[in-house]
Amino acid sequence: MKHDTPRLVAGSGDTLANAVRRHLGDAILNGAYAPGSRLEEAALALEFGVSRTPVREALHQLAAAGIVTIRPNAGAVVLAVDGDRLPMLLEAIVEMETLLTRLAAARLPLAERLKLRAALADCGTAVAADDLDRYVAGNRLFHEVIVKGAQNPDLQSAVTALRIRAAPFRKAQFRTPGRAARLHADQLTVLQAIERRSPDDAAAAMRHTLEEEMAAILVLFPPAHRSGAAQGPA
Repeated sequence: MKHDTPRLVAGSGDTLANAVRRHLGDAILNGAYAPGSRLEEAALALEFGVSRTPVREALHQLAAAGIVTIRPNAGAVVLAVDGDRLPMLLEAIVEMETLLTRLAAARLPLAERLKLRAALADCGTAVAADDLDRYVAGNRLFHEVIVKGAQNPDLQSAVTALRIRAAPFRKAQFRTPGRAARLHADQLTVLQAIERRSPDDAAAAMRHTLEEEMAAILVLFPPAHRSGAAQGPA
């Protein structure tokens, strides 16, 4: 699926391959490429305004992160989550984001804390307007600010890869009436703990939020219905 993407230019200390990888990762996270979608080098090179070489390198980076698979004579394909592994994937996200929240509570600068508050304010507006797409965007920004604010690039890369793989399942939970409102209330508790600079309280609040989210997702995708589920509800 084609999406609006500017022609990429590598920044200082960066490479075109890394820039392509970030944009593709964001596109997969945002649902522009569903699980099972083919990622063709020539089409992506044209879309990003680069040669095929950085696209090929980016696809190999995404394959190493477990986001795509590269099949002989078939190119790269966005991976779907094996149904039996969904609980383990969600468990890993709970543990890693809890840790990152603990770090962010101690390290997040004022400007990023203000960005976090703005993201949740936008989520509140979306809940009031019953605007699912706006809520999902604000929720995603909330998590991204915390993950980046932990200031640990290795953990950030690892949890981002997990979040991309789980994105279709996580979005599906918001089809449940009242789910976004309950999650928004939980996230306000996380924000308050971060603003108090309380790593323990922030980590506990985030763990509660994520465990509630995990339970909601597994209700929607019980074992008999997990296979290929990421290609279904959005």
